[in-house]
Amino acid sequence: MKIRNSLILICLSVNLILFSQTTETKSVTRMMSLGENVGIKTKMPFANEKDLTKLLNQWMKDIAAENVQAPKGSNEFIYNNVPVNGFSDRMKIYNTFLQEGKDVAWTSFYFDGSNIIRFWNLCNYK
Repeated sequence: MKIRNSLILICLSVNLILFSQTTETKSVTRMMSLGENVGIKTKMPFANEKDLTKLLNQWMKDIAAENVQAPKGSNEFIYNNVPVNGFSDRMKIYNTFLQEGKDVAWTSFYFDGSNIIRFWNLCNYK
């Protein structure tokens, strides 16, 4: 009985530690290759920029998004024809990753076919 209770306590402690590492998402205004725009910044705790880049590339490949060459000197990952739930048109998404200590800041900018930013529509989509 003592061993069982100890195992339950250990499992609960591990779950609490794992699930307390939550992401932080907020809107930001920052410069990108298309000038200053509003984007969505997600802070990924205890992440690695290189691993997130690989995951993003694989995800975009899986959904058949087109990889677009970023402008020279840009650290952006640009994808065209990205399907976004709730929108009939596919979007163009600009992504940047920035290592911030043990965390990675992932900022994304969403544009429709006419390069109009769709940030507010994404935030208000339910």
